[in-house]
Amino acid sequence: RTDNKDNFSLDIFQEVMAINLIGVLNFIDAALPYLKGKEAVFVATSSTSNIFPNPYNLGYHISKLAEAKIFSFLDSRYAQSNLRFKTLILGPIETNIFVGGAMASKFQSRVRDLITVSTKVAIPKIVRFVHSPRRILYYPLPAVAIFLLAALAPKILPGLYKDSAPAPHSA
Repeated sequence: RTDNKDNFSLDIFQEVMAINLIGVLNFIDAALPYLKGKEAVFVATSSTSNIFPNPYNLGYHISKLAEAKIFSFLDSRYAQSNLRFKTLILGPIETNIFVGGAMASKFQSRVRDLITVSTKVAIPKIVRFVHSPRRILYYPLPAVAIFLLAALAPKILPGLYKDSAPAPHSA
């Protein structure tokens, strides 16, 4: 579920946080007693959607940012153990999200073809990441870099977007 364009919904925000953040923490809490002395890797899946300051779907974006940060802290906390906490920040991967609907209209076919990666290419790289010493993977990197640059554009070039002007300071 998501907020609509006119109103923020605390109920929807709490529901999304309960699933995307508290649900993950509940799973980790339940799994930890069974993993003492064993090797395990927890992987949080995030997305480039947490890069953009999106005024809608606030719960999703905040939950994914918080999840990535929590995994970083947990990885530090359990650094002397056999437990690893990794974060996978995904850009566009060719899945059904791009077939029809809003996402398809946002990405014209030429742009989509330039920045998406097929699942046949993505899956082996993601599996290698899980078994590697790396803690964070931005994948596919060219697409994630484009999203990062696009997110920074309003800060670098004020006025490029009509809503990017800084709010006036109150005295």
